[in-house]
Amino acid sequence: EGYVTNPSSLWEKYPHIELSFQVKFFFLCQLSYWIHSLPELYFQRVRKEEIPRQLQYIGLYLLHIAGAYLLK
Repeated sequence: EGYVTNPSSLWEKYPHIELSFQVKFFFLCQLSYWIHSLPELYFQRVRKEEIPRQLQYIGLYLLHIAGAYLLK
C-alpha cells in the first residue's frame, strides 16, 4: 500500500474509512453501559474490598472502547 515509501499516507485524509451507523451505535452503547456501571457500584452497595478492582475493570473497558472509537 506504499506505507514504507510514503509514510505520510498513514495520516493524510484520515480516516480512510468512515464508521457505519451500526458500528457507531455499538461503540456508544458500550460506552454508555460502562459509564452507567460506575453509579451502580454505589447503589448496589458493593463491598469496599471489591471497589478498587471493579473501578480498574470499568476503567480499562472505558479506555479501550473509547480509544477504539476515537481512533476508528
